[in-house]
Amino acid sequence: MMTSSQNLRMAILGAASLLGKEIVRIAQERELDLSQLRLFSHPNHSGERVEFCDEEIKIEPMRENWSAGMDLAVHVAGDDAESHELDSQILNPDCVLIGSTSVYRENPDFPLVVPEINADVLQHSDKLGIIANPCPGSIQLAMVLGPLAQAVRIRKVCTSNLKPVSEYGQAGIKELEKQCLSVFNLRPIDHRIFPTQIAFNCLSGLHPTAVGRADLIAAQTKRLLGRLDMDVNVTDVLLPMFFGQSQIVHIEFDQPIEEPRITHLFRDADGIEITEDMDSKHHPAPLDAVGGDQILLGPVRSEINETPRLTLWSVMDNLRKGAALNIIQIVEQLFNTRQQKSI
Repeated sequence: MMTSSQNLRMAILGAASLLGKEIVRIAQERELDLSQLRLFSHPNHSGERVEFCDEEIKIEPMRENWSAGMDLAVHVAGDDAESHELDSQILNPDCVLIGSTSVYRENPDFPLVVPEINADVLQHSDKLGIIANPCPGSIQLAMVLGPLAQAVRIRKVCTSNLKPVSEYGQAGIKELEKQCLSVFNLRPIDHRIFPTQIAFNCLSGLHPTAVGRADLIAAQTKRLLGRLDMDVNVTDVLLPMFFGQSQIVHIEFDQPIEEPRITHLFRDADGIEITEDMDSKHHPAPLDAVGGDQILLGPVRSEINETPRLTLWSVMDNLRKGAALNIIQIVEQLFNTRQQKSI
């Protein structure tokens, strides 16, 4: 049984990554009450220090039993076999593992959780050994569709998912930086992370192992909404941006729903901020969302023809709500659920 928040012990595997450091940063911002925080990463990064609550915590090399004595284990070390082999050694009733890799996301036995959408899953947290953190594109799409799905049945969704290079971690950021410098200095373009030049370019149809690929976004969104029968089509596009993710979403409904009702649903939804002025000169851009916790929506544009339709534009910080913040919100929800059960 996980202990109370005042005594919570948490370990993070992959703490030297962009996502690992952001988790620590947000845990501090939201004053997550931890009695112990241990950080692990690949041996190449061991010895680095990360600040948490006026304390510098040394990153340890990943090892067997890395989460021994912990109440929560967070895996953000990527999909390498070595780190997941270590995970297999920690499954015990005293520790909940939150996995943010495709190994966990694609396993139907592990529940995907976005607290604003399906926090009820965590009501049975005493029976959960592993919780999967969805990919950023799935989180964003489910957050937008969730309020609508509560009011009207969604027939079909077509989405363009426009993601930044930080989806590929620090390596993706460095490759874009280097390519930009090469372009400015008229030098040959080198590419190792991406199949071709990404600087001043955009890429679609990336390799099947690409982070948050289109088929995974569609499958995870349907699982999050509990609508495996829903028709969801996603086109995944990589943009030459460092942070900030955008989605263009076309939705078809079984029955009409009026624009004021749609706007009201989004206005009342947790984690969403909607621009209601269609004539506004500035609709939300990806950079507007960077550093924030909200998904920003542009004005609603609906059509009531033979098939009621809605088109939406949304932007999100892919590293915060798209990953790290969602993990911390899961932890907070676990706190609240188990504390209520102990009363």
